Amino acid sequence: MDILTLLVTIFIIQQIIDIVTTLKALKSGCVETWIPTKWLMNKVGVKGALYLSKGLVIALVILMAVLFKEIVIVKYVMLGLIAFYTYILGNNLIQIRKQKQL
Repeated sequence: MDILTLLVTIFIIQQIIDIVTTLKALKSGCVETWIPTKWLMNKVGVKGALYLSKGLVIALVILMAVLFKEIVIVKYVMLGLIAFYTYILGNNLIQIRKQKQL
């Protein structure tokens, strides 16, 4: 497995974990703060919005990885996305924990 495939795989796993932690956070009383996702949730429901948005993001990342795999910066973009979603997942877990303490 090459490094780009590994990075894309990690990113996809993060997206799945984000769905799970977001659903848990919302169930525990948290609210969605990202405006596009919040809007989409109001239109198609919580699970529909999460599946749709994550599916789109995953498809775009895979497309980017396939089309531009020879460009070195793609690996750095993937590292940046992974770092960003690590922050998001950490924040989800912090918010879930805060709700449990209330």
